[in-house]
This record gives sequence, structure tokens and C-alpha cells, in this order.
Amino acid sequence: MRARQSSRVTAHRARTLDALVVVAAAAALFILMVPAAASVRVIVDGRGGAVLVDTRTIDDVTYFDLAGLATAAGASRHWDATTRKMVLFVGQRRVSLAIDTPFAVLDRTIVNLHRPVLMRDGEIWVPPRFVTGPFAQALHASIEWAPGDADIAAVPLGTDVVSVALEDRAAGTAVIIGTSTPADFSASSSVRGLITLVVLGASLPDSLTLDAGDGLVESVELAAEPDGVTVRIATDPAARTYAADDFGPPYRIEVLVEEGSIATTAGSSIPIPSLRPQRRTGGRAEEPVEDGLSTVMIDPGHGGNDAGSVGPSGLTEKEVTLGVARELARALQREGYYVFMTRSSDSFVPLQRRGEIANMTEADVFVSLQCGAWHSSAASGFQVHFHSREGNQHRVATGGLVRDFPGAVSPQSEGHLWDRVHQGHTGDSMTLARRIHDALARVIDTPDRGVSGGQVAVLAGCGMPAAMVEIGYITNPAEEDLLGDPGYRQELARGIARGITGFMEEREEVRE
Repeated sequence: MRARQSSRVTAHRARTLDALVVVAAAAALFILMVPAAASVRVIVDGRGGAVLVDTRTIDDVTYFDLAGLATAAGASRHWDATTRKMVLFVGQRRVSLAIDTPFAVLDRTIVNLHRPVLMRDGEIWVPPRFVTGPFAQALHASIEWAPGDADIAAVPLGTDVVSVALEDRAAGTAVIIGTSTPADFSASSSVRGLITLVVLGASLPDSLTLDAGDGLVESVELAAEPDGVTVRIATDPAARTYAADDFGPPYRIEVLVEEGSIATTAGSSIPIPSLRPQRRTGGRAEEPVEDGLSTVMIDPGHGGNDAGSVGPSGLTEKEVTLGVARELARALQREGYYVFMTRSSDSFVPLQRRGEIANMTEADVFVSLQCGAWHSSAASGFQVHFHSREGNQHRVATGGLVRDFPGAVSPQSEGHLWDRVHQGHTGDSMTLARRIHDALARVIDTPDRGVSGGQVAVLAGCGMPAAMVEIGYITNPAEEDLLGDPGYRQELARGIARGITGFMEEREEVRE
């Protein structure tokens, strides 16, 4: 009797032990499934004590809480729910991020973070490359971090003078001193024909000298001295006045030397300039001062493992679009525009990311370049498209050839918020497309397929006027030859640039 009872007890204990093992295993699995949470101390030199910043392990990668990093840097944050974009103002610098996008924009530079920015539990989490890259650069600091480190120290690097150049202006000759960060400076002229500017506390990584002058400037010499970098500007005898000012980004100090009409005598000095103070508010930057220049985002279609369409002799669409994009960038830069490209090399950028990059850079217009392709080699011509949910009812002056554009519109782009965004820009996008079309029609002789409105995936989600240009049919042997010709690509670029410039000038006139 006791033996049977003992056996039952033993069996019960065994079942209980098995159940505990199962529960323990399930608990361990649950722990593995839940992202590990911890924190690191972030110390930004010159900002007092350390700030605890939460970290979280996601897909075996340590992510950092963006709100904590902003607190440590003394940065202000601005959230746009429509584009799901966060903008940080760190000192005088601006950093833009978008959820689920592996890119950041620092001022006017696109940085690949290699991992997407994520939103979890209402908080924004950034990968390590953001901390050691754009975050460190915005602070102009050196940051090194490895998984397991309990501290992150941001050590200021100081200001570097990185470039010097001369530029002719309507009012005179400008000396442009490029700096790595906003810089304090002083300027004086105690000897006729010489302006002395000191970039306070700056260093000079390389020797920079302009021995050959231009216009009212005879030479520029830079030297590293105890107070900073001294810039000595020798002027032409005709120079009478000068003014020094700071701008950015890109950060620079400009000294404009003018001929003027002020009467002077031998030995008199050039008048002291009026210096514009930098806009600072307790260590936090206000909105950057606009310099009046507009930003254009150029999107060379395809790239990397996506060659696009291929011509009869093997020319690929990705080669053509990148070649035209580079020429277009040069043409627009000569007109004074800031220019971004979604890709500047043979690299792959997902279709839905292209509009997101444009949104982060806050581009004024977005222009995508594609080649036409058709099953018949006889198809030819150029066409310009804009995004519209109303299909092709805006289609005008076309040759009747309709082509679908591959790529799904992202869920975010189909939401009601984006509907309102697109409705606000559809008119401008149609005008932009028409201006580009009309300018191209004046410089190339291929068949004109007009302007078309429809649901174009690469344009969906763009928070600005946007157009897609089909520059020619690569499947047509004659047009393939043209598209491979560098001279023809320049003509295409000049025409598109004229269309963009005309649109921007027209819009400015309306605003005025």
C-alpha cells in the first residue's frame, strides 16, 4: 500500500517538475522575444552632467532613444505627423529623420544609417550609426561607442577652416571662408589695402592660400595663430569698403570687398564692417536663417541591381538616368540652386524611399528621371508625368501610348493625410510637369507625348510639387543612340533645368 502511494507521489512530483520546466522554458522564450531595455550615460562636454539615455535591443542591434539624445545635446525637436518626420535643431545644425527610413539628413547632406529609424511604444529609436555619425557631427564632436559600453562621451572637435574661394559679385569681390561649424570672428583694417579677419578659436587642418587674386582682391593668405585662424586679404587700390558676414549651412564667412564711392586719402583704412550676430537662444538654435536659395531633389531612376530597361545594344536605363541627372545637377547649381540626388552612384534605392528622402531634405521640387520602354522598338518620344488620383483625365497632347509604372504605392502614401498633401500640390505638380515639357519640346526633336497625370508610385508620398520625366525610349535603336550621347544628355539636362527654373520663378512671382 505504501509502495503504491509512494509511486503516485513520485509520479506527481515528476509531472510537476515537467510543468515547471515547460513554464521556465516559455518564460525564457518570452524574455528572448521582448527587446532588452537598458540605458547608457551620455556626456556632452560643456553641457554639465550626464544624461541617462534608454537603449533597446532590436534585431540584435542596440537602438537609442532619440528623446534622451536630444535632451543630452540640448536640442529642440519638431514632429511632422503627415510625413512621420522628426527634425532636431542641435546648436546651429539641423538633423532630419523619418520613421522606417535608413537615412538622416544633416543640414544638406544625406547620411546612410544602414538601419532604419524605428518607432516603438510611441518613442523614436535610432541605430548606433546615428549617434556616431550625424549626432556627433551636429555637435561637432568625436563620439566612439561599442556594444556593452556604459558611457558615451561627446568630445568637441572645435571649428576648422576648410576652404577659401573668391567669387565675383555685382557689388564687388567676395572672399568666402568655409568653416566646419558656425564660427565667431573679428574683422579689421588698420592698413590701407589689407583686411585682417580672425576666425576665433579655429584651427587650420591644411595650408590654404590664394596667391592669384581676382577682381578687387589681389591675394588671400591664411595662417594658424594662437587666437585662431588669421585671414589676410590684400585688396586692389580701387577697393574702398568691405562688409563681413556669416552664413550657413553650409557654414561660411563672407567678406565682400566693394569699390564704393567713399572719398579716401592715402593711408586711410577701409571702413569697419557691420557684423551680423549669430542667431542663438540659450544654446539652442532657432530656425536657420533662409538664404533665399531653393532646393531641387533629382531622382535618377533605378540603380544597383535594378538596371531598368535595356536597349538593343545593351545600354541600361540606370546608366542613362544617372548621366542625365549629373548634368542636370550641374545646370541647376550654376543657376544657384541647392541640389540633392537620391543616388549619386550606381546604387540601389528602394522606390518608396525616394520620396521620403525628398521630404527629409524639405526639397522645393522633386524630379524623377526615367526612360520609356515598350515591346515595339518603334515606340519613341518623351513624356512628363505628375501624380494624380484622377487617373489620366489630365492627359494632353499624347500619342496614345499608355504605360504602367511598376511599384506599389506605400500604405502611408495612400492614407487620408497624404490625400490632403497631394491635393495641395497636384496643381503645382501639373504646372511643373508642363513647364518641363514645354522647355524640352524647344530643345529636342523626338516625338512629343505630352503631359500625363496618374498614380505614379515614385511620386506618391512626395510632400512637394513633383514630376517624372521619360526622356526617351531606350528600346528604340535610334533613341538609344541619342541617350548614350553625352552631348544629347546635356541638351536634355538644359531643357529640364529651364523648365524647373521657369516653374520656380513663376511661383516666386505669385508669392510676391
